[in-house]
Order: sequence, then structure tokens, then C-alpha cells
Amino acid sequence: MKFLTSIRCYGCVPVSTGALSVAFAFPAFASSGGTGAGMSSILSGVTELLTWILASMTSVCTWILGNDLAFIYVGLFLVGGAMGFLFRVLRSV
Repeated sequence: MKFLTSIRCYGCVPVSTGALSVAFAFPAFASSGGTGAGMSSILSGVTELLTWILASMTSVCTWILGNDLAFIYVGLFLVGGAMGFLFRVLRSV
């Protein structure tokens, strides 16, 4: 009965999405060898992406620290975020 209600309400069974995503993840790494891309190529791609992110963020942070106006804007953003967090926490008490 709950399955029929969830199908009418949401268009699918809520558990099926998680189960299908787990089921579809296994065949990607199940095969060993062959001509397809293995874990080493995936890891090298992820390593290359993380290296690019680290280099880019380093240059952005260097630019922000060297530029006074950008540093003020980032400081105001961080202080505003901290104040918003404190207001949210203190009003929930």
C-alpha cells in the first residue's frame, strides 16, 4: 500500500533510486583487465584535477592577499558569514 502511495505521489519508489545507483556502480569496476579504462587512469585523472584545483586556488589566494580591495571584500564576506552563523545559533536557543 505504501508503494502505491509513493508511486502516485512521487512517481517512483523512494528507495529505488538509491538501490539502482548502487547497482549501476558495481559493473564499472567489476571487470579486470581488458582494453577499457581501469582504476589507474581514473586515479590519474582525479590527481590531475586536484593538482589543477590546487594550483588555481593558490594563484587566486595569492591575488586576493596581494590586492587590498579584494582582501577587504573577502574579509567582509567572512565576517558576515560568521555573524550570520552566530545570529542563527543564538536565536535557536
